[in-house]
This record gives sequence, C-alpha cells and structure tokens, in this order.
Amino acid sequence: MGNEFWLDDRLARREDAEYIQTFLGNRIAERHAVGLPASYVLNINAPWGTGKTFFLKRFAQQLREANHLVAEVNAWSTDHADDPLLAVMAAIEDAAGPLLTRSKAAKLKATINNMKRNAGGIAMAAVKGALIQGAKKAIGGAVDEVSDIIGGSTTGGAETETTALAEAAMSGAVERAMTTLETLLDQTAAEQVSLFRKAQASIASFKSDLATLTKILSEREMSPTLYVLIDELDRCRPTYAISLLERAKHLFEVDNIVVVVATDTAQLANSIKAVYGSEFDSRRYLGRFFDRTYEFDEPELAEFIQELLIRQPINEEMISVPPEQSLHSTMVATFATFRTTPRDIQRCCDLVRTVATTWSSTARIEITAMLPVMVAYQTGTPIDWSGEPMRNFMENFEFGGPPLTWRHRVEMSFETKTAEVGVVELYNQWRDYRSTPLSEISGRQASAPANEWVISRLSDEFRLVHNNGYSLGKAVPISIVNQYPSIILKAGRFSA
Repeated sequence: MGNEFWLDDRLARREDAEYIQTFLGNRIAERHAVGLPASYVLNINAPWGTGKTFFLKRFAQQLREANHLVAEVNAWSTDHADDPLLAVMAAIEDAAGPLLTRSKAAKLKATINNMKRNAGGIAMAAVKGALIQGAKKAIGGAVDEVSDIIGGSTTGGAETETTALAEAAMSGAVERAMTTLETLLDQTAAEQVSLFRKAQASIASFKSDLATLTKILSEREMSPTLYVLIDELDRCRPTYAISLLERAKHLFEVDNIVVVVATDTAQLANSIKAVYGSEFDSRRYLGRFFDRTYEFDEPELAEFIQELLIRQPINEEMISVPPEQSLHSTMVATFATFRTTPRDIQRCCDLVRTVATTWSSTARIEITAMLPVMVAYQTGTPIDWSGEPMRNFMENFEFGGPPLTWRHRVEMSFETKTAEVGVVELYNQWRDYRSTPLSEISGRQASAPANEWVISRLSDEFRLVHNNGYSLGKAVPISIVNQYPSIILKAGRFSA
C-alpha cells in the first residue's frame, strides 16, 4: 500500500485509517455471513481542528489504492441543495467518472443514469410533499375562517330586514365554498398517497441500482464495496444535516455500501437541539443513524500545536520568546502548564493571530505575558492583572508543566548554567513589573533568570518605543504589557 499521501501526517491519523479500514472490511464480511444487510454507517467523532478533513481525504486515497470506489461529499458546500440525496448522487457520479470512459461501460452508464433519475424523483416527491402539507394548512385555515363566519353572532340589536336578506343570499355561497374546500382536501389527500407510492417506487429502484453498481464493480475486478465519505456535516443547517443522515441510513442500506460521516458530534447535537428544543436528547437521536462511532485520540500536544501553526501561520517576527525558545516550544510549555483543552488551544492560537494582525506597536508581543492571560480568558476568568480571580487561577497551576530553559550567565561565579523557568513564574514577573515606569526598570539589576529576562525585554521596549526617555510634563511611560487584558478582550470580540 502506498503511503506518500500520509507523509504530512503529524497527528498519527494513518494508524486510525488502517485500523478503520480493517474493521469496516471485516464487519461487512461478517454481516454477509450471517445474512444481515451488509451495509454500514460509521461516525468519526472528533472536535474541530483535530484532523477529520485531513483524515477523510487521505482515507479516500488509501481506499482507492485498495481498489474501492469512493464518493466524497463536503456537506457544507452542498448545504444550499433542497435535498442532500442529489449532492450524494453527484459525488457518486463523479467517483464513477473514470470508469465511464472505459470500454464496455454502457451498463454502468445506464445504472448511474437510472440512479440519477430515481434520486431526482425521491427529491421531487419530498418537495411536493412539503408543498401539499403547506396547502393543507392553508386550506385548513380557510375552513376555520368560514366556520367562524357561520358560527359568529351578530351584535348591535335586532337584525334589520336588509341584513336578513344578505345572510340568506350568502348561505348558498358558503355552502358552495365548503363543498369546494372538501373537494380540495380530497384531492390533496389523494395526491399525497400517489406521491408516497411514487417515492417508494423510486426508493426501491434507487436501492436496486446501488446493488447493481456494486455488482458491476466486481465484474470490473474492483472491490464491490462503495464508500461514501461525508465531511463538514456539523457546519450545516440542522434540518439539512438531519435529512442527509436519514438519506444515508435508509437509502444506502444496501449490501456493500459503507457510509463514513466525520463530525464534531457534540457540536452537531447542539445544533439539532435548536430545532427540537433544549430538552431534546439529540445525542441519543444521532445514535439512531450510526452503527458505531469511532473516537480519535486526543492529539499529542506538540504535534497538535505544530499542525495549527502550519495551517494558520502567525508572524513570529512580531513575537518575543525567551532565549533559545521558539513560539512553538513556548506554546507547548504554556498549554501543558495550564492543561489546556484542544478546543481552547485553537481559540488561544486564533486570539494570538488576531492580536498579531492588529498589532501596531514597535515593541514585540511578549507571548510569555500574553498567552497565560489568554488561557485564563478562555476559561471565563476575569482577566484583571491585579484581581483575585487571576491570582487564584495562576496559583492553581504554579508548579505545573515543563519549564522553559535557556543558558544563563551567573555573574557572581562567572559561569554559564541552564536556567529552568516556570511559565507561571515568568508570568508573575510580568504582572509585578507591568505598571512600573519603564525609566525605573531600564538598567535595573536582575535577581534571577526570569527577572533578568523581563527586565531586558522592558528595557528594550523603553529604547524602541520611547528612545530611552520622555518629555517632562507628560505621563511617565509604562509597558504596553499593562494593556494586554484590554487588547485580548477586544480581539475576543471576533468570534470564529
């Protein structure tokens, strides 16, 4: 099996792909052996940013190398369609395209065309059914209005002779209107039954064509199993997502058909609640559509952050990091210290990117000061430098995570040692110096490696931004680090 398309696999998804392929192939064979429908719907569940799309694209290539026909559906890009079945059918036709150009493809072409016609019939029946339901509601409303007229009482005293004559004239019109409405109701009921029968016939034909398609694949020395891979379902309209799952589960319940749906299932469940109500058990409801759910492992922290930085780079020239460190290594140490979840890591990286995009100071962004505040912000902690909530938050993680390390010259003994500095220790230095006038910090003697680093960075800011001085009568300059909480709050107004 070729593996060149897995060369950029930084989250170890190739192992998942091989394991899932083995499981699905054997599960289909097991169902064949006991006389069950040899179809399968698998949900791959993982939060956003943990490699679902990357996985599905490489998994599709892996399956093709194993001689499978693979249809890929990006549900988000087809969300505009009235019926998701048409989008899935288009993906199957695209997948079969290369086979249609070969010799003796007439049977395959006919099968694909029949599937398209039946898919269109199923979709049209759904649209017409919705229109009829709307018409029935409208007719029902008209019936109610007529009933109100008939059953209404007159007011204002005794009826005049003119009113009595008018009502007598209307009585025949009302009777005719009721007869017409009854006829319309009978017609819509009959049409709905007819539509149902046509839809059932189209569904039966569609399933039969799917079975024929898998047989043709075997005749062409391909694997008989057709794979339909569906991505980005959790980004769709809830009604569209539900409709697609219903189609996948019921219309594709045919031997040798495997549907793989990659979702952030928690996000999809929440969006479904928007349709059915907050008390609706949407996770249980989703379980009806899937035979099994496969959970990705939480990615290894360093690889996960590297993937985020590659996917959406941050201009590192604007970022200040400790000696002998990189943005990546500083982020790894910080997020490990605070045991940050993958979701919050993504949001913090996005915040850093937003701040970098809007940064205007000639001083660089001090990531060892800003990132801990961002983590606290993502947890809902009020990010006031001097506030008790921030102090308590930092104390909870004071001795967690790997230290940042760099070589440090010890002036007293004139030797170089390796300094190990905790993320919270460095943050505390920033907190203590953030509002000290820069003119008082420049040239100050350091007492420890963390202290020395912060003093050197603030001295550098005084030089770059204020040219080592300030005008008399004007406010004494303090570091922009003091403004980090307000900068983060403003960047946080952009929601991903």
